[in-house]
Amino acid sequence: MDIEKLNQKANNLSGVRPHFLYGNLLDQMRYIESLNYIKGLDVLDIASGIGWGSFLMSTIAKSVKGIDLSQEAINTSNKYYSNTNISYELGNSKRILSEENLYDAIISFETLEHVENVNIFIEELYRVGKPNALLILSTPNGYCTKLKKDSKPSNPFHLEEYFKDELYKMLEEKWEVVEYKGQYPIKHDSNDVIEYRKWIHDYWYLKNLNDKGSFLFKLYSRIIGKIFNYITEEPAYNHSCRPIAVTEGYEPIAHFLICKSKKQITL
Repeated sequence: MDIEKLNQKANNLSGVRPHFLYGNLLDQMRYIESLNYIKGLDVLDIASGIGWGSFLMSTIAKSVKGIDLSQEAINTSNKYYSNTNISYELGNSKRILSEENLYDAIISFETLEHVENVNIFIEELYRVGKPNALLILSTPNGYCTKLKKDSKPSNPFHLEEYFKDELYKMLEEKWEVVEYKGQYPIKHDSNDVIEYRKWIHDYWYLKNLNDKGSFLFKLYSRIIGKIFNYITEEPAYNHSCRPIAVTEGYEPIAHFLICKSKKQITL
């Protein structure tokens, strides 16, 4: 199977992350930020995609295991992003691994919004982590990405997008949030938030039109440019792409949390 067909098949299963070229700057900055926390640790990378982030972390971690639900993504990881201290394995949010108490740090970037039962997933993260393990988690901020709090996400790959208070509530039993950061912070209750919500909605609406459109529609969209490019100039790009501490009165378009397991060492 050639690379383009492999990419397409993997994308159909789990969105854009398995793509071989991996051009997602937001995800790249998340993995780069995680390097500040994982030196010398045994790391689990949940939804590792094609393995770019796992490989990056393997340069300073003791070991890295990448878990993904796409066999095509696992195949690509083993072929292009292997290292002596990396292994890749199929897994899902209901049963990540059979073992428990294995990992010093767990990475979960842009996974929670795809999970049907988040409580089971969070319990699984807790189960496979060692006592006092770190959880580094990112997920879209529903405050900035959803048209209304009770509306469905505009992104068709996402089951839900969570507000900050919702995240804290679902984590509180098993995990303590020790740092709250975010990407692209924009002022709470401002026109920037309204513009970003509309941008997200229009992006997926126009992308869906283009993907399902006829040959003539796609040709037309190429000619006029705007629809074909899905309005690519994201309004939040004038803010920080790096995960940074979020100033009071601002909301990031993506949450970035550093959490510590409440599991205690048993003597």
